[in-house]
Amino acid sequence: MSIPIIALWVFDFTLEYGSLPTLISEPNFSFPSSLYGVDFPRLTLQQYFLFEVVNQLLVSVGEEVLFRGFLQTSLMESFGHKRGYFITVAVFTILHLNTRVRLFPVLMDALLGGAILSFLYYKTRSLITPIATHYTSNLLERVLTVSLHFA
Repeated sequence: MSIPIIALWVFDFTLEYGSLPTLISEPNFSFPSSLYGVDFPRLTLQQYFLFEVVNQLLVSVGEEVLFRGFLQTSLMESFGHKRGYFITVAVFTILHLNTRVRLFPVLMDALLGGAILSFLYYKTRSLITPIATHYTSNLLERVLTVSLHFA
């Protein structure tokens, strides 16, 4: 399930920049620096990858327990399956918007990614699938972001 989310991410950036991404030889840490507010240029790609392996594990487990395990479960019990699902997706999307990154890619990723993750939780009734999907897609996105150039 991570492949559709990564494909969405590439599609978002391709629309925004008007070209397909190309692989670059030197990692570009400007996006993660603006995203995290930390200066990454002194890192190698391998060091950055290790950082993201741990960081995205914490993010995906934390967000899925909060959004799917707690919020979606509670809202579906209180408001029914459809309303609970849509409210969860809306809250997930709104809380992922920030001023550090461009609005369109984040909005699309959070909205559609949140819808996919909520659907996976609804269908499986397990946090394992959305956690694994969230983790894999975020990790790939972060590593690809520093490895690709959008003209």
